[in-house]
Amino acid sequence: MDGGLLLRRDLHRLFDQGLIAVTQGGTIDVADSLQPQGLYFTLHGQQLQVTASPRQREWLALHWNDWR
Repeated sequence: MDGGLLLRRDLHRLFDQGLIAVTQGGTIDVADSLQPQGLYFTLHGQQLQVTASPRQREWLALHWNDWR
């Protein structure tokens, strides 16, 4: 797979809305507005559990630049 990351439906929606993003180092960044949603905010600062390909890292960087 080279075009994206497989995410659970709710996480995918938050990712599409820019409320969840991934740093270049592969760390999950959750928007402060989700802090009251403890389940989602526990992801903040966690490392991705998959190794992103160079193409995926490029795509994640574009997403980061759009939302952060």
